[in-house]
Amino acid sequence: MRMFFLTTKNIMSFLMNQRRIFLILIISLVAASYSSLYLFSLYTYIHNNTLNQSNSTKTYIVEFNENEELYKRQQIINYILSMDNMPKIIEISLHNQKQSEQDNMLIVGISADYLYLNLLEGTKFSDEDIKEDKNLVIVSANINSSTSNKNIGSTLTIADEKYEIIGINSSYANEIYIPYSVYIKNNCNIATARIVFEKALNNQQSELLKLGTKSIMTSINIIDPPNQISEQYIYLLFVLSLICLLLFFCMINVASLFKFWIEENKYRLMIYKICGGNNKQIYFIVMMEALLLGLLSFAISIILFSLTIPYLKHFKVWHKIGFIQIVFILMMYLFSIYISIIKTGKKVAKINPVDKSLWG
Repeated sequence: MRMFFLTTKNIMSFLMNQRRIFLILIISLVAASYSSLYLFSLYTYIHNNTLNQSNSTKTYIVEFNENEELYKRQQIINYILSMDNMPKIIEISLHNQKQSEQDNMLIVGISADYLYLNLLEGTKFSDEDIKEDKNLVIVSANINSSTSNKNIGSTLTIADEKYEIIGINSSYANEIYIPYSVYIKNNCNIATARIVFEKALNNQQSELLKLGTKSIMTSINIIDPPNQISEQYIYLLFVLSLICLLLFFCMINVASLFKFWIEENKYRLMIYKICGGNNKQIYFIVMMEALLLGLLSFAISIILFSLTIPYLKHFKVWHKIGFIQIVFILMMYLFSIYISIIKTGKKVAKINPVDKSLWG
């Protein structure tokens, strides 16, 4: 407790005697931590997008001719689902280009593992729901339906079919989601189908998919998945490099400013040593000063980050960051400060207070 008191006293002395240096140090630390928070939120956003887009290398888009009969489109979906010697299908979504006449809702038929659901409440479809063709529905948060109050467990009527609402999605699109098996059973129009395989298809499997579907409907169009998503990874690496560069300059700045402060404050530290302080205690005081200033600047940066969120949202440059990520950034930030002054701290702690050259 005494050591903490001495550390706090030194920081207050720093503020009173070297205000300009203190303000430069705090402002630079706040700028570094604020930028780290924003860049890390951007990194997380890009990383999640990259993970999502990694599915695109295993995704086939099937486009149907609107002039073809609906039963043929259903036959193609069933053919793809029943193909042998193919990777497991992990996601299916069936789409209609036209909105429902009722409430202008866009109906999407999905599998249990549909990736693009972010539920505010309720549950997703289960594999059993798909197999048993249950009339269940997940609605979007802003859906404007005159036939439903959007509560979990209430009923939504679509084309004379009653569906039980089991989830509310956070999407602001005017979409509703039903099991793809029910989508087919109730003869909903299929304009496009999105099929995601567990693994990317090889050339033979891809050719088999195209030939088999062409034999049922010659006018079908199957869009091959992209071969790579290197641009996302390059951007991800760029943002990560910015974070590392920022922390590096932060370390240089902290090291130079603290070196100046320690030089100005070494006589006070030597007096502590003359009064009985040992090397470890002096080293502890120096490190605590740096880390306390780091904590203070990080707290200020979090407050500033919170205050600027509405403006970042307005310009559409804000990305969500979680508590665990903030703690991780704080640890990384404090560690960089520790590394930057460890040499100076050890050097000061070893100074002999009886050295005449020290006192001039």
